[in-house]
Amino acid sequence: MQGVAPPRAISRMLRRCSLCCPARERRGEIAMIESVPPSQAPSGWRRNWALLSALALAAILSLAMLATPRAQTGSSSNSAACSDRPVTPPVAPVSSWGRDMNPGGRVPACGFAAFYFDRANLGAGSHRHHVNSIAINYSWDDLHGISSESFAAYWVGLVHFDMPGMQTIAINQGRSSARIFIDGQLVYQGNDAETLSIDISEGTHLVEVEYINNWHTTEFKVTLGGSGSVIAREDVGTFIDRHATSSAPVYYIGLYESDARDTRVDVHLPANARNAVVWLDSYEAIDWVIHSSAPVAAAIIASHSPGSRVAGVEANRVAGIGRGLRVTSEGTRGCHCTAGRFHCEGESGLDDVATELGTLTGRGMAGYAVAYSARQVSITPWTNGMLARIQAREQAVLREANQCRALANPDFDTMFE
Repeated sequence: MQGVAPPRAISRMLRRCSLCCPARERRGEIAMIESVPPSQAPSGWRRNWALLSALALAAILSLAMLATPRAQTGSSSNSAACSDRPVTPPVAPVSSWGRDMNPGGRVPACGFAAFYFDRANLGAGSHRHHVNSIAINYSWDDLHGISSESFAAYWVGLVHFDMPGMQTIAINQGRSSARIFIDGQLVYQGNDAETLSIDISEGTHLVEVEYINNWHTTEFKVTLGGSGSVIAREDVGTFIDRHATSSAPVYYIGLYESDARDTRVDVHLPANARNAVVWLDSYEAIDWVIHSSAPVAAAIIASHSPGSRVAGVEANRVAGIGRGLRVTSEGTRGCHCTAGRFHCEGESGLDDVATELGTLTGRGMAGYAVAYSARQVSITPWTNGMLARIQAREQAVLREANQCRALANPDFDTMFE
């Protein structure tokens, strides 16, 4: 039986890591090589020189990928150019699940090989996918007809760390259990959502994850390496001041969870956004991907569950603060009256968010995007007209609350008036 490697004390020290794909983690950008149309190729010796240079560059890149296969970076789990080319890992996989479903022990050069199966029907075999991250999100039997209550999965892939030291592993799970192996050593086994730290060497490492679900919904995510630093709530303003101008627009994005199977959410900022600050708020862990025509000045990640991260923002401009503002709709929602007791599920609204962001960042909220769940969102401008509509809606809710309470304490003499 594998011994459990003792994890170090939970640490908030986050370091950048690269998950095995050619990517520029410091800018959250995917490295790409563009081809030159023949009609624009240089002539004579310039053509020969360009051809030789291109061949040399291709050879160097090929050798680099063979020596150290790369996946997505620690701050980005959404590489669009992720190769499924099989390679031999630095150490042999140890998972008994892997020996059954992946007997050759080969792993993709980039990303992870994922094997999904029904543990109540092992004879049906497994479904192999090539994925960019260790994450799964679905309900009932919406994945290959496998009931969530009997769903199980095995992921295997390579992770590259740029430097030795403490690295974080964030596990987000519900009613389920999981095991994580790194280079053949069992580093985690449990059934709780938690963040731990391990001391790991620089270089490429083999990661294996086994997962067993026990609920009608399947929500599981493992994040290796962090996305930015962790700061106190009262330090948000100081952090933003270091990276953004005093007039920088602040955009609030609030979701409960991602609607995508891999927990990704694409955020599209306005075309005229410059030097923007994004506040990324969620309950479940999300892989945020920012799309902006100009560099983003700073990003704040506020997540109840561990493991949220962001691509499209430089790593040193990202900070996490833990619990966020938790507003996922434009107004108070889910209000009802029961025996004179009036209750709304959402106690805060966007007007409260605007006030709180002003206090924390020292800047006004320029726009927002809210939803319970989504795969992509676009920013809605925050205007005085929107504020007036929300305040009118709150006044209507207040009248409903007063009517509800009056029903619980009627006046005998004015009953029919």
